[in-house]
Amino acid sequence: MLSDPGFRELISLPLSPAILHGLTRAGFNCVSEVVGLSVDRLATICGVNTKTARSALDIVHRYNQSSIECMDMNNIGLFGLCTAWDLLGALQTVDENSPVKGKRYNYIVSMCRSFDDLLGGGFPTGRLTELCGEPGVGKTQFWLVCGSFNRHVPFNCMKIFL
Repeated sequence: MLSDPGFRELISLPLSPAILHGLTRAGFNCVSEVVGLSVDRLATICGVNTKTARSALDIVHRYNQSSIECMDMNNIGLFGLCTAWDLLGALQTVDENSPVKGKRYNYIVSMCRSFDDLLGGGFPTGRLTELCGEPGVGKTQFWLVCGSFNRHVPFNCMKIFL
């Protein structure tokens, strides 16, 4: 079932290249396969130190947990008694890299790692993002691809079209 957060591919998470390479080489592809690993086991598999492994597991657990919370919100439906502000507050995490201390953002990945790195992890939720460029360079296609991928895989958010 595509809405299960455990089926989310590891490559879509903001993990370091060493972690992704080690996990892929060992045959791990999805969040559900990694979420039960210990820090020491992940460090051994990927050949990294325990601090890096702990950081990677924190990312995996954060994405897994927030996807589950989002699914729980989806189960109560949009007809439940919650506002957009409640949804935004419930699904955000603190961004340590934010220039504003303690500012909370989640990110929607574009599936283009270099583009996500350029944006600091992907498109931040709760913020307006505009893509500009010459006519015919693929702006609309880029947004459609991002939207169609993220529509199938829950990611800390709900899409609400107005």
